[in-house]
Amino acid sequence: MKNNTILKLSIIINIFLAVFKLIIGIATNAMTLISDGINNLMDLINSFISFLSDKWANKPADREHPYGHLRFENIGTLIINVIISYSAISLIFESIQKILVKKDSYFSQIAIYIIVFSLICKLGLMIIFYIANQKQPNYLLVTNMYDARNDCLISVGILIGIFVNNYFSMHLDGYISLCIALIMLYTGLTQCREQVNILLGTNNQALTKKIEDYILKEERIISIHDLIIHQYGKNIYATVDVCMDGNYSAYQLHNIIDNIERNIKHDLDVNLVIHVDPIKLDDPLTDEVFRLLNNYQEKLHFHDLRAEELANQINIYLDLEESYEQNINISNLQNYIQGYFSKKIKLIITIDKV
Repeated sequence: MKNNTILKLSIIINIFLAVFKLIIGIATNAMTLISDGINNLMDLINSFISFLSDKWANKPADREHPYGHLRFENIGTLIINVIISYSAISLIFESIQKILVKKDSYFSQIAIYIIVFSLICKLGLMIIFYIANQKQPNYLLVTNMYDARNDCLISVGILIGIFVNNYFSMHLDGYISLCIALIMLYTGLTQCREQVNILLGTNNQALTKKIEDYILKEERIISIHDLIIHQYGKNIYATVDVCMDGNYSAYQLHNIIDNIERNIKHDLDVNLVIHVDPIKLDDPLTDEVFRLLNNYQEKLHFHDLRAEELANQINIYLDLEESYEQNINISNLQNYIQGYFSKKIKLIITIDKV
């Protein structure tokens, strides 16, 4: 079953449950059913947002959006989880009020039957969302699965509260609702945080290590740096710089890099672009600068080091890694290296924030 079809089914079920509960609730003056029907209207809004987000996310790439529209999936998921979090906060206040006044909600026999029916519908939806997400991971499916799970928990909580109150005269309705609301809030906020991180761009440590390890399997790659990963829905794009022996011809380097890019797309489904930094091996000048940088008073992390001796000066090129808390004094570094050479030293440094 396609995601679009599943989300349509969710809309239909939520429309049916909302209308059914509201009609019965108004006809029997059952405020519990009316409140539950309004809750299903909120679920309907979530399902509709999911449907539209999934539809827009699957639009093909165009001139203005060359990476496609897959981030609509993340935007829709974020909006839904904001709504779920708001609903959870409302339920928390309602639950605390029930606990303080020690008052349980009244449920008629027909209300109980409708709650059980609603539980079965939502449980079926939750299973469908779970199976669909296992086949093809999708944030909208996960969020709707959790939303259906929350509805199931609320229905089960109500039924447990009724049973305990009827047979043991214990008022647990408020406490059960509070526990469910806290679960809802935790899930909603966790999902919000995940989607915000994806939209802002965050460092995926696991994927980063996979890509690094894969590239370094090629023995002719000396080192790698500046790996940047962009994710648009399920599509992943990455760029990276690799250091290789500068004695290879351009044709040889192209063949090596092209093979890595093709294989990593096949094995990890990552669209990778590799930039080659050729370096001089066994070059006395480069080796001397390398030694000086390693012996500097402040621990330095650098790459792409090149030293070029001209008639009147020595040009030193390097990428210097600097943490967000660091502020390396380039002038002091310049003076330190200059002290070991008679010719004028010119540092050409690119700062990489890490």
